[in-house]
Amino acid sequence: HCNFEFDLCEWKQDENDDFDWNLRTSSTTKMGTGPATDHTLQEPSGHYIFIKSSFLQLPGQKARISSPVLSRRNKNCKVCGGVVL
Repeated sequence: HCNFEFDLCEWKQDENDDFDWNLRTSSTTKMGTGPATDHTLQEPSGHYIFIKSSFLQLPGQKARISSPVLSRRNKNCKVCGGVVL
């Protein structure tokens, strides 16, 4: 499973979208944005991904990231829910 602690694992940045996903720890440089902690470690040193919202955004623009194929057979999968993949 991927918790983004070291890299994006097998998740892929879409080259045809309008924004870039960033991997970082702690809050973002703009005050009041970004989480105080990540969801896996619950610590400021934990990593998460985000897109910068300070750039001009226009209707219809997209930020996409693609996951690897997720299998319900994996007991560690927390996003598979009732969906059979």
